Amino acid sequence: MTLDKQWSWPYATFLASTISLCIVIDILQYSSVLSFLPQSLKDEGYQAHEISAVIGSYYWAGFLGGTCITSWQIRKVIAVEAEPLKWSHLKGHIVSLIVGLMCGAIALTIEGLWPAMHIHVVMRFVQGFLGAFLFFFAFFLSIELFQAKSLQQRIAITMSTMALHCAEVLGPFFGASIFI
Repeated sequence: MTLDKQWSWPYATFLASTISLCIVIDILQYSSVLSFLPQSLKDEGYQAHEISAVIGSYYWAGFLGGTCITSWQIRKVIAVEAEPLKWSHLKGHIVSLIVGLMCGAIALTIEGLWPAMHIHVVMRFVQGFLGAFLFFFAFFLSIELFQAKSLQQRIAITMSTMALHCAEVLGPFFGASIFI
């Protein structure tokens, strides 16, 4: 049985918006603190290389997560026989987004409650690794949740891409607004 992925426009807009919002929330969890975390660490007496380790751990973890997912997808293309898309597959992506966002929020809370250097490094690493999975699953949903090559699918992918870029730019702005 093939999935009927033709949605009414209000529902398609809702789906695309919630997928985009997942991306925005994840990026804001990371980038909002960038406006004050380095200065706060410097004020606490940490050296530049230690502060760089905190900030850089997010990016290295994201690279590691992206490499894991890419390797997994390449393995599926090469070694696994294609299966028809099922609702359980899409639900798995949705559950992964929810769990990833919750874990990111918990990591940010831990980082705020116990602001020690090693906590910052570990929590930034966790956020970066989870962020890679969130991006992949959000973009997978933008593709798989809508009819192939439909206007709804193109809009969902465009909204996800715009959400990524807007949140990346606005995150430090929001963080600075909160910090002031």
